[in-house]
Amino acid sequence: MRKSKWMIIFTCFILMAGGIFTASPPADAAERDSSLSSMDKLFDSLQALEIANKIQNQRTVELRRSNDQSAKSVREAVKQIGAVQIKQLENSWKQAQARYAPLLSQYAALQKQLKEARARKDKKSVTTLSLQINSIKPSVDAARLEIRNRRAALTAAKNTAAAQAKPIQTMLSTITTIRKDIQTEKKHISGYKKSITAGTKVFNQAVKRGDAITALAQLTRSYTLLQQVAASQQKVHVWEQKITGVIQDCRSRLPK
Repeated sequence: MRKSKWMIIFTCFILMAGGIFTASPPADAAERDSSLSSMDKLFDSLQALEIANKIQNQRTVELRRSNDQSAKSVREAVKQIGAVQIKQLENSWKQAQARYAPLLSQYAALQKQLKEARARKDKKSVTTLSLQINSIKPSVDAARLEIRNRRAALTAAKNTAAAQAKPIQTMLSTITTIRKDIQTEKKHISGYKKSITAGTKVFNQAVKRGDAITALAQLTRSYTLLQQVAASQQKVHVWEQKITGVIQDCRSRLPK
């Protein structure tokens, strides 16, 4: 419905003046006149609704962009929960492994040699190796305990971070469900708009024929469809506002 209402009215007037509207009984003429008057008023309403729909759609588009950016920010923040502590503990665990690697390798090698000496029934070697093993065993036990404790601290930190992140991630997942509802509603909007486009062709053909009654009927249908577009766009906007609320709630749950 891009044509100016005045262009349509003027076209109808020319058609009437040119005799394209065929002679008809006074009752039919009165009905046409009423249709043209109604068409004039309906065009005002239709154009106003088109403008309102554009404004609403722009507001929704801007809100969607803001939500996408905010959701991305929150998801990144969730990934960072406990990240600094986890990295420190991971480095500490790896450092302990590296520090005690030579000692543990030496201990493992002596144990292997002791096993081989016993297999050979080499009592002298067994005695010497046993002394060496027993002398470093306390250090080996202490090293293993430290490595184990650091690994446990790392695991605990990861579990704590996961526990803090899980409820937020669950809440964020609801956005996907809402987005599906939005996509469904957008399909409805697309369908309404296709019907409006098809109706515009019927409307223009009616105008060319000088059929004011059919033109008014089609214009009325297009207005009804525009109202459905408006209702669907409002639903989409409300859902985007709901997403905004979800994101804000998630952000408030992030560890300080």
